Amino acid sequence: MKKRVLSILLTTLMVLSTFVVFAEEIAEDITVYLSVSKYGEFAKDKNGSDMVCREITLTGQASYTLDDAFLALHETYYEGGADGYATSYSESWGLGVAKMWGDESYKF
Repeated sequence: MKKRVLSILLTTLMVLSTFVVFAEEIAEDITVYLSVSKYGEFAKDKNGSDMVCREITLTGQASYTLDDAFLALHETYYEGGADGYATSYSESWGLGVAKMWGDESYKF
């Protein structure tokens, strides 16, 4: 089951990482839409609703990363806020997700 979750998550991350958000030097708002699945089903937000195509608005920077979007997603919708998300750095892989939606089972 963990391999399936890891496969789904890594596939999602690979697809999302192909989309690069560019902004001018001037800070502007950017809206992105994200979904979260866990164990083959859509995860629930802090109100018990499915995390399907949720809107996140990123503000205050000239450019944004996927890390920015994931952090804002957790701050807005996850019961524990930003505590549900973490990254780690590996010399082999660079920056990676260490915890997503409170799940740490797929650390590299």
